[in-house]
Amino acid sequence: MGRSPEFGYPTIHHGRESPDAVDDVDEARASGEVGSAPRAEDVRVLLGGLPRVFALVRDEGEEEIDLCVIAVGMVLPQGGATTLSIGGHGLGRWENAHRAATRLGCECVWLGEAG
Repeated sequence: MGRSPEFGYPTIHHGRESPDAVDDVDEARASGEVGSAPRAEDVRVLLGGLPRVFALVRDEGEEEIDLCVIAVGMVLPQGGATTLSIGGHGLGRWENAHRAATRLGCECVWLGEAG
């Protein structure tokens, strides 16, 4: 490894050094020298389930119903939730999805199936 001239620390290279390295890794996997990539089932077991996706929706209308999606979020299998505002500027961490909805004055709408 080389050294960075400014700081004297070794240069750290990420990724493969040449396109031929891709073929070397594929051959090693085929021969059993290197393990295969993790499968979705393996990761699901490690997580304890799949994250659940939800939307936080608020009625912005005064006279008529005018629903507006305020944020989208995800709940991990352990229960913690995170939200991202629709504009992408606000990020929130919550105890759970219902706490986020209550604090933001919204309704929680679950999207998709439970994991």
